[in-house]
Amino acid sequence: MAVLSNPTIPAQALELREAKVAAGRLKLQLQLLEARAPSDFADAFAAMTKERADGFFILTSSMFYAERARIAELAAQSRLPAIFGVKEFADGGLMTYGRLTKPPTRRSLRLLNVRKHERRLKGVRR
Repeated sequence: MAVLSNPTIPAQALELREAKVAAGRLKLQLQLLEARAPSDFADAFAAMTKERADGFFILTSSMFYAERARIAELAAQSRLPAIFGVKEFADGGLMTYGRLTKPPTRRSLRLLNVRKHERRLKGVRR
């Protein structure tokens, strides 16, 4: 599994450490790749392909978010399944995880509230 990071972002050190711990538990070998600028993407994807990565995920970065269309295009060209931390990437990947970047609509909040009350009426907590 390949991991694409931007080493200029200090917060990614924690994400990378957590990824290494998770990989160890799952007995996965990580291929760590860095992209400091969009011009580094092609080399990173070439390395993923050369090393026959089973897939990849990217760590949180505003640069990666801004370049999400290019990253999705490279993932498709490389035929690599991708996992992204932001929903907007999902159009070009296998799946996404993480929080919503757009605030929920009033309708969705009302539905959540109705479901909460339905569960309470049935005696289910939370």
